[in-house]
Amino acid sequence: MLGAIFGDIVGSAYEHHNTKRMDFPLLSEWSRPTDDTIMTLAVADALMNTWKKGDMEIRAELVKSMQQMGRRYPYAGYGGRFRGWIAAENPRPYNSLGNGSGMRVSPVGWLYHTLDDTLRVAKLTAEVSHNHPEGIKGAQAIAACVFLARAGASKEEIRKYIEDTFEYDLSKSLDNIRGSYYFNPTCPGSVPEAIRAFYEGKNYEDVIRRAVSLGGDSDTIACMAGAVAEAYFGMPEDLKMKALHFLDPYCRGIMEHFREFCHTHDRTIEKEKEGGRPVTNYRSLFTKHLDELDIKYTEIEDNMVKLTISKENQGAIPVLLTFNEGKVPNVSLRSYILAGFAGEKRVAGILACNELNSRLRWGRFSIQDESKVDVEMDACIDEKNVGSVCLFLAGLVMPSIIEAAYPAIMKALWK
Repeated sequence: MLGAIFGDIVGSAYEHHNTKRMDFPLLSEWSRPTDDTIMTLAVADALMNTWKKGDMEIRAELVKSMQQMGRRYPYAGYGGRFRGWIAAENPRPYNSLGNGSGMRVSPVGWLYHTLDDTLRVAKLTAEVSHNHPEGIKGAQAIAACVFLARAGASKEEIRKYIEDTFEYDLSKSLDNIRGSYYFNPTCPGSVPEAIRAFYEGKNYEDVIRRAVSLGGDSDTIACMAGAVAEAYFGMPEDLKMKALHFLDPYCRGIMEHFREFCHTHDRTIEKEKEGGRPVTNYRSLFTKHLDELDIKYTEIEDNMVKLTISKENQGAIPVLLTFNEGKVPNVSLRSYILAGFAGEKRVAGILACNELNSRLRWGRFSIQDESKVDVEMDACIDEKNVGSVCLFLAGLVMPSIIEAAYPAIMKALWK
């Protein structure tokens, strides 16, 4: 949740003085928490106070908490109709499709076990004021992104889910959007842009810079993008400290309470197989590592990733990684050497593979297809090392084995 707050603080200085650059100062004398931060904390407080309670109680507590925080911080920059809502004795939703619903929803993505619960509660947080279908959709989309990022989904999986479920067009790059983009404080006019900033970003800070560089409603776009970026990339400790520095003791207290609440109630999201054993999505952890390093890849089925490794003296080497989430999690890597061992030459190819298997212990060589020699290897993995181990094997070990085996394969082929 602190990722959303810091995004708001960074964007606040540029909301009315837009920049289209990415090399702007993150913080300045004009940086401050706005209504985005105040309402995000209000939603977090309400959800903690109504944990495991019904929808009616959650709605009532949301109204109470948002009004109390709004009145405590009356100059945070609320829109005109929302100021009236805060002051009303009996506030009613006013059919808004504004991005106020998306800016405050990130606590939902951090708290709940399932995507269904995330969408249900995101709808509740929106409809107490922003009950237009687009206002609800915007809140649900941001909450879903946070949830999916926490659950280990890849960027492509998140993008596909958002496009399929909410029909947002995420195909346009920020470079194509930026030139003609203007201030648009609606969900349809800012939520897709915030998600696109996350999608293109290489790390948390890069996402924030991309979001602000669009111009427009900078604090809210950066708030929403920052919420997803924190869940996906994590947030650097120095930026966490800077964000907390901008919060007064009361707001900081809610933030710390929320952090402890999440930890105490163990909201870590895991897939479960039969028997209740938690299973980590290793493929998603690996693709997240590749995203951070800006390495291109192709996802194939649910547990496979294809990399193409370019080596100066070997050309392009395709490597297929298959993640096996059994009792001992492991990854299998497969590549090949093009060599036609058909007919009478097949025996020579098999003998060459046997010799290589005894000499090059890292790899296993075999002939399954008469047009090539398959090269395979595997390794045990865990949550901490899956990124580095898989990239080391695919990017260095596999090409080295192929290079070492190539002369023997060619000798057998032309013998």
